[in-house]
Amino acid sequence: MMENPTAEAPTCLNYHTKPLSQAMLAFLCEEDTLFHDPKRLLDDELSLYDGDNTLKLALLKMVRTLVSIKNWVNKTPQSGNHNEHGQLGEPLRSQVSNCLTMLDIVRDTYVWEQLNVGHWKTVAPGWRRAYTFLCICKTIFMAIFQKPSMDIIKECDMGLLMGEPITYGILDNVLLRFAQDLSSELRVLNEGEEVVKKPSSLVQEIPLPVVGRSQCPESRFEIELIDNPSLEHFLNIMKKQCPVLISGGIDHWPARRKWNIEYICKTAGFRTVPVELGSKYTSDDWTQKLMRVEDFVNSYILKTCTNITKEDSSELPRGVGYIAQHRLFEQITELGEDIKVPDYCFLGESKQVETNAWFGPGNTVSPNHYDPKHNLLAQVFGAKLVRLYPPSESQYLRPFPATSILFNTSQVDLDDPLVLEKYPDLRHAKYCEFILSPGSMLYIPPKWWHYITSLTPSFSISFWFE
Repeated sequence: MMENPTAEAPTCLNYHTKPLSQAMLAFLCEEDTLFHDPKRLLDDELSLYDGDNTLKLALLKMVRTLVSIKNWVNKTPQSGNHNEHGQLGEPLRSQVSNCLTMLDIVRDTYVWEQLNVGHWKTVAPGWRRAYTFLCICKTIFMAIFQKPSMDIIKECDMGLLMGEPITYGILDNVLLRFAQDLSSELRVLNEGEEVVKKPSSLVQEIPLPVVGRSQCPESRFEIELIDNPSLEHFLNIMKKQCPVLISGGIDHWPARRKWNIEYICKTAGFRTVPVELGSKYTSDDWTQKLMRVEDFVNSYILKTCTNITKEDSSELPRGVGYIAQHRLFEQITELGEDIKVPDYCFLGESKQVETNAWFGPGNTVSPNHYDPKHNLLAQVFGAKLVRLYPPSESQYLRPFPATSILFNTSQVDLDDPLVLEKYPDLRHAKYCEFILSPGSMLYIPPKWWHYITSLTPSFSISFWFE
């Protein structure tokens, strides 16, 4: 578990506790080669930009300014480097102000452009690490000028989302520590405040609707329900490549006792996350937007509740919003502490497990598709309707061409009321259909087709493993 940076604060934390947060002060009070020989520390990044003096000079200027701030932090109030209120002297304020202006050009235009050229996977890691480092600098510079904590947290999240972790020295997970510290301060300041407009409607259990979607009951088969199987039992299930519903598998999670929409907002409401907008990712209206969790809940989950007045709903955006397939728990570790990777995930060939969050209102849709890995889908709260097709039925589901980015997705829209008229042979495809209820976990073997739609506001977690 990550050490709390405020637990044993360096002695210099007795000075200038404003405007810098405790985590920022702890960072600046550390002794590290970054502050003594910044060029050597950044050489790995700078070597990627041969002939590109713009970024080299910017990175070095940022480090030198951090060193100046570090020296200021470690000086006593009697040193003359700041006034009696612990504020920066004019030379350093001017230096920081110039760096903020440079960041607008170098990070938000120049480096950002490099991050968005071509496919994300083809971007050189050095560009992403450079973006991360510039985000670290910007958060500290903004704090120096006492910018709103909410805005500084957003900069932390931008670095966590768009950059790449820097794992050496004092830069290791520093944005994560800054965001945790600032979020904790804001939660204390906002204690007792209403974080969602209608919290009572969001925390109550919502009755499940009667669902009648089975167009072809003659082709339907049942899925097996197993109560908390042993590792040996589950290994046999994996070998058979058959889906199963598991009960009791996540009962021990703190998330099962603590989580509801109001809790998610209180814990992560200030954080910025990617949100999918549109009915589903195969639709023409699909897009993505970065927004705060609190805004997402109030805009896209709140409006699905039954007690919203006509006046309230007129101010809310149209369409569906969904935090989908996001590594939320790497970004917001406070939520990650409430869950546990199931032991079943370590029965595969690799010990690497990819954990993703799926959080949204009712009526979110994951179109019929398959994944190449084993999948355990845990339902923390809310309910979803799931339909599964075996790989043997692929001929009826018409996957997109192998050259398409949607190669693992079916062209057959199961939400279309005329689907059987358009694809009459679909009635021959074998499938199972059921409701994934709170506390349940679904095992989906590789290459099994699955269509999922939420029946209520819902939070699911998927664990992919090989």
